[in-house]
Amino acid sequence: MRFFKRLGTVILLAAALTACANAKSVAQKPADAGTARSFEAPFATVKDAAYGALKLLKLYPEGEQDTAESHVILLARPPHGMSWGEVGRITVEKSPTPPTMVRVVYDKRTPFQLTGGEEGFSRRLFERMDGLLAKQTSQSD
Repeated sequence: MRFFKRLGTVILLAAALTACANAKSVAQKPADAGTARSFEAPFATVKDAAYGALKLLKLYPEGEQDTAESHVILLARPPHGMSWGEVGRITVEKSPTPPTMVRVVYDKRTPFQLTGGEEGFSRRLFERMDGLLAKQTSQSD
């Protein structure tokens, strides 16, 4: 009986670990995945605001990719507090004129985490971007 309990525990643990999000799984999600928000500012200004917002959140990019269509920022937050960490992707879509669309994908590393979801992260990121863009607008007036 003990053997079967241990075997069951090992199987559950293995299944949980295979369900973990990682930078590769986030990067491979469709380009239109995630929480989207448009900003009434040029692409370069919105991209700078995204980096500034990350700095305010004390998060630093793990990688980035510049394509003809967008600028992609990859994140990997290490374990902290009661969390195993999170991984994310911020996509700033290139546009010749405003508005500029930003998409956020942000996943918990394990399905058992209570904190670290996309909705909360994207809300905090967008709030900080709004603040940075508003500050920049008021300084240019």
